[in-house]
Amino acid sequence: MKEQYRVKEVDTSSGRRRYRFVSFTERLGKVKIRDVFRQFEQSRSTPEDGSATSWFSARLTHWREFNHTGDFNALNRDLYPFVHSLAEVLFNKEKIVDILLQHALTPDSRALEAILDLLSNLARDLRQEF
Repeated sequence: MKEQYRVKEVDTSSGRRRYRFVSFTERLGKVKIRDVFRQFEQSRSTPEDGSATSWFSARLTHWREFNHTGDFNALNRDLYPFVHSLAEVLFNKEKIVDILLQHALTPDSRALEAILDLLSNLARDLRQEF
């Protein structure tokens, strides 16, 4: 493979040149894999919002703040009784999926982005059951 993609990097050695070009192979060699896995495990364990007990309810709260369309308000109204805690999400997973599918199949829905995001976060909560 040809090393045609080179990036500038600050040169910390004692010399006149402040920047030096670094090849992709050199940049790849500096990646610390253990740190990536540790960060992934930490990000998987708890939702961004400390008050929410599930990823799904945290994202529903997020979308409730940012999406005020009629389509999303109808979705939120249908989902809200089933998502107060992780236990409720796990218990009502079939109902939640049915509601998401029903609203996803609505023609020209303005809540489609939120539905897809909620679906991925539901999968995150269900993990092996999904």
